[in-house]
Amino acid sequence: MQGLLITLTALLMLAANPLQAQSNAEQSITVSAQTRPITVELDAVIEAVDAATLAAQTSGRVLNLYYDVNDFVEKDAVILEITRTQQSAAYAAAEAQLNQATAKNIEAQRHWQRLAKLYPQGAISKGQLDQAEADAKAAASAVNAAKASLIQAKETLDYTVVKAPFSGVVTQRHIHRGETINVGQALYSGYSLENMRAVANIPQRYLAMINSDTLFSLEQNGQVLQSQDYTLFSHADPQSHSFKIRLNLPNQAYQLYPGTWAKLSFSYGQRQQIWIPHSAVVQRNELSAVYRKTEQGYQLSQVRLGKVQDEQIQVLAGLEEGDEIALSAYQTLLNKE
Repeated sequence: MQGLLITLTALLMLAANPLQAQSNAEQSITVSAQTRPITVELDAVIEAVDAATLAAQTSGRVLNLYYDVNDFVEKDAVILEITRTQQSAAYAAAEAQLNQATAKNIEAQRHWQRLAKLYPQGAISKGQLDQAEADAKAAASAVNAAKASLIQAKETLDYTVVKAPFSGVVTQRHIHRGETINVGQALYSGYSLENMRAVANIPQRYLAMINSDTLFSLEQNGQVLQSQDYTLFSHADPQSHSFKIRLNLPNQAYQLYPGTWAKLSFSYGQRQQIWIPHSAVVQRNELSAVYRKTEQGYQLSQVRLGKVQDEQIQVLAGLEEGDEIALSAYQTLLNKE
C-alpha cells in the first residue's frame, strides 16, 4: 500500500512538472571529510539541589493542612498547624519560672551587697559574707537556666506551626488532618524549582578527557544548557566501573523537572568526520541508506549513522571521501519507481 502511494505521488509530480522532477533527481553532492570535535554523549537524570522531607519536631494532633501534593509553596509559608495546648502550658510554666528566678536573684544580689558593706565594719563574719556571695551566684545561674528553659519552650511552641524552608513543589503528604503525630514523623516532602543539577555516569576511559576547562552541554526537549560547574566523584561503581558526575546548572531559561532524562555531552580533541544532509538519507525500518552515484546510475548503499546536528547527520560507515550521492534520497526513490 505504501509503495502504491509513493508511485502515485511520483506520477503526479512527473505529470505536473517532469523537467523539474528530473532536475531534482540529478542533484548530487560530493562527500568530503570535515574536522570536527569528538563528542561524548551520556544519559543524565535531573535532580533538585534543594529537596527535603519535613519531620515533626513536637507531638500533637494535626489541626490544619494548607497544601497538598503538586501545590507550589512560597518560602516561610505555613503548611500545617498542630495542637499547642501542652506546648503553651510548658511555655507559661517556663515564663513563670524565669520570673521567680529573677526575683530571687534580685534579692540575693542586694543581700550580698548589703553584707559586703557591713563586713569591713566587723558587723558580720567572713563566713556569712561568703555564704551570701555563693547564694548570689547560684541565683544568677538559676536565672540563666530559667532563660534557657524559656527559649526551649518557645521553640517547642513554634514547632506547632510548620513553615516551608524554601519555595518549591510538594511531592508527597505523609499525614492527614486529625492524625496524632510524634516527634520525627514525616510530614511533607518537596523540592525547589530554582536550583537543578544533572547526574550521569562517565565510563572510566573518558576520565582523562575531562579537565577544569571542559564545557558540558545538557540537552532536553530541544533546549540546551551549558555549564563548567561540575563535581566528579573520586570513586567508581564496582559493577559498571564508571564514575558519577554531578553538573550544577545555571539559572535556566526553561523549566527542568527532577527525575526526567536529558542528554549530557562534552567534546575533546578533533578528528575527520563525514557529515551529509539529512535529506540524502532514506530510512526503511532499521535500514539507513543513501543513493550513491555509479556508472550504472544511483545505487542504494547502506550506511551507519551517528549523531544528528541541525540539518546534517554523521556517517560512521558506508561512505568514503569523494563519493557522490543524491542530495534528495526520497526524490531519487520516487524517480526510480
